Amino acid sequence: MSLRPRLENQGTRFFLSVKSLKRKLIFFLGLGASAFFCSRAFAGFYLTPGEAGAEFLTLPISARSTALGGGLSGVSGDFHAYEYNPAALSSLKDYQLTFTRSLLYLGTNITSFGIGLEAHKNIGFGIQYRRFGGSDAARDSSGFETGTDVGIADNGVSAGLSYLFWKRISVGYAVEHVQRNIYTHTVNALNHHAGIQAYFFGGRHILGLSAQNLGNPININQDVDEKMPITLRFGGSHKIGREIFYDRGFKTSSDPAFLAVWELTQFRDRKTLGFSGGLEWRIFPAMALRLGGQYRENFQIKSGFGFRWKYYDIDYSVQNREELGLAHTFSILFRWGKEDEEFEGDDPF
Repeated sequence: MSLRPRLENQGTRFFLSVKSLKRKLIFFLGLGASAFFCSRAFAGFYLTPGEAGAEFLTLPISARSTALGGGLSGVSGDFHAYEYNPAALSSLKDYQLTFTRSLLYLGTNITSFGIGLEAHKNIGFGIQYRRFGGSDAARDSSGFETGTDVGIADNGVSAGLSYLFWKRISVGYAVEHVQRNIYTHTVNALNHHAGIQAYFFGGRHILGLSAQNLGNPININQDVDEKMPITLRFGGSHKIGREIFYDRGFKTSSDPAFLAVWELTQFRDRKTLGFSGGLEWRIFPAMALRLGGQYRENFQIKSGFGFRWKYYDIDYSVQNREELGLAHTFSILFRWGKEDEEFEGDDPF
């Protein structure tokens, strides 16, 4: 057999494999987008503002996600993206341990820590704990303060798993145990999260779709059932510019000069579609500036920055709500793994 027919056959097989992959991507993204937009029409999906319970489940956690507008459903390689899409777990290239502390409004706060394992045989796994705390003055039936405080402590512990198919599509699932403590009342529930990510052009462009907080209503007292704040997310991330390399001590990592993220979000207690967007500029290998915005009931500007030092990522974000003041978030992420490990094969990340 001559060389030319052999090359033609190889080229034909390559073309068909690429064509088949494109069909798979289009099918999954089309199916996911249809589910995203059609689900908005489900009877009983929409609630009036304030009707959904456990609203802490919709709040951004990490400083990086907050500074970029609160929408990382299409981001890979960062455990903080697990907050928005469990499918991101299979994109982790190293072990990541993270801690976050947020000082929010009116004396409320969020504390969180989690761990994501380096993906093994296309399987990613992670665990996260988050706690929303605060207190308020107890009042009698006439609205007067009684002199005692009512403590609020909402907790969530989740475990997630994802798998990377064809090195182009990642599918993830997570289950979360939710416990709400209000004064002397305690209630427990289970939540479910599911998501998908698709990677294009070697992972420089990513689309993500997720559904969060799928679960039964919480009965905090005998009179009221609080329905879960189901959240639907469809977003993406886009790496722009040259790659910037950084020596982490155990391996060399790289990030683009610019990372743009965006997300369309449907909150259950809002009939209008929310959106968010953000831009990360890595001005030095060890430093990045971030600016983002989010629209839910109104538009909020958010900003922050991040530093690297060997194994550590240290991030800070601030957001301002005129009527409530400033909210500050601090996160630290510790990475480790096998020294100078190289990834073989067609790595989309």
